[in-house]
Amino acid sequence: MTLAGPRAPGPKFGQSVAPNLNVRHLCPNCRTDPPNIIEEYSKGDLVCGDCGTILGDRIVDTRSECE
Repeated sequence: MTLAGPRAPGPKFGQSVAPNLNVRHLCPNCRTDPPNIIEEYSKGDLVCGDCGTILGDRIVDTRSECE
């Protein structure tokens, strides 16, 4: 027995049910896997530990000030 009425939208063909929320930062120069990324809070930079490329700037230090 089927019920009449609107159906809930389902995933399209070939589309996953839940989005993949994993984020991976890879250095565009050396592409080492797993990445060796160092957070330099004093300068606010994300730096590749292998080749020294700056991957991001102005990162926020979320550590407590009581350390």
